[in-house]
Amino acid sequence: MAPVLNNVVVIVVLVVYAMLPGEITLNPVRMTDTHLLVLGLGTALGVAVQAAVLFPALRKTGFRFKWRFGWDSRLSEFGGLAFWVLLYVGLGLASMTVLTNVATSAKGTLVAFNYQWLIAQVPYGVLGVSLLTALMPKMSRAAANNDNDSIVRDLLFGNRMSAILLMPFSALMTVSGLAIGLAAFAWGNSGVEGGTRIGLALALSAFGLVPYAITLLQLRVFYAMKDARTPTLIQALIVAVRIGLLYLFLAVSTPGDAAQLAVGVSLAMSLSFVFGAIVGQIWLRVRLGRLRTGFTIWTVCLTVVASSLAFAVAKGVNMLVQNAIGFGDPVVSAWVEVILVTLIGLPLAFGLLAAFRVPEMKPAIAKINRLVRRR
Repeated sequence: MAPVLNNVVVIVVLVVYAMLPGEITLNPVRMTDTHLLVLGLGTALGVAVQAAVLFPALRKTGFRFKWRFGWDSRLSEFGGLAFWVLLYVGLGLASMTVLTNVATSAKGTLVAFNYQWLIAQVPYGVLGVSLLTALMPKMSRAAANNDNDSIVRDLLFGNRMSAILLMPFSALMTVSGLAIGLAAFAWGNSGVEGGTRIGLALALSAFGLVPYAITLLQLRVFYAMKDARTPTLIQALIVAVRIGLLYLFLAVSTPGDAAQLAVGVSLAMSLSFVFGAIVGQIWLRVRLGRLRTGFTIWTVCLTVVASSLAFAVAKGVNMLVQNAIGFGDPVVSAWVEVILVTLIGLPLAFGLLAAFRVPEMKPAIAKINRLVRRR
């Protein structure tokens, strides 16, 4: 409910922004004070709406707000955790500062990276965050009871579900990233060149989506155990690898070539999360014992095979349609590809996972069977 209301607020704010007199621009330097005020107040209002909508839900659970004075021992515990969380945020800020400095070496690189990153975040924001929201309370209860076996089961389930839910979308962005970039951005000021740059960066870095989700899940396991120090240390390692890769890609890319550098920056981000997922799994193995990592790797392999087969078929159908009709406009052709490959590839990928008898697909299969029987 909260995200829906927040989206409504965002739409209203954007409509108001568009109706204001003056130039419509994404450059904050060229925006008028009124435009900036509307965006600032709209952002604050969206956060306030998300917070307000939670109060009725809290009351239904029996929660009642009451002022308490004096020192609570939990505040001391929070203070110890807060230091490491702030340091974690600071490391992220340092990473983004270096990334921005590297990306601004070629005009258009930072814009391409930002847009491809936003596109890649969409499936994670819908599916990955929902998975984390469902698992975090269970892992926290298990951690409070020192039940490491339950934590491991939830971690294993979360890793496997992350691969099952997100790998098909990663494959979609890999095989049709260029078309997605053209379809979404070639109409505006970016033009075909800008859309191509964004799409290329998306296609070559989309493999990082699943490691990104797994890394964030691993860090939540440490937080469930009230350990904010280890996630920060892992973040420090990820940031160190990312910064090294950023300067490496800057050194090997052609000076002034925004397309090359956009791909390099995007690859640095994705590869750092691959590294983070490996480090997090090893660290949790030391902390919790056997994690059945082989089971997770097997599931990832199954999702890769299913997604590869599904999107190979989808791309083949797209080529047949494109050759038969022959769209002259590259943007129109891109839209046709995005629609065809998505409508064919995603259902086929999940269908193949069901055919491979992946255990996590059983509830969905059972529900579909029940619906079919009713008819």
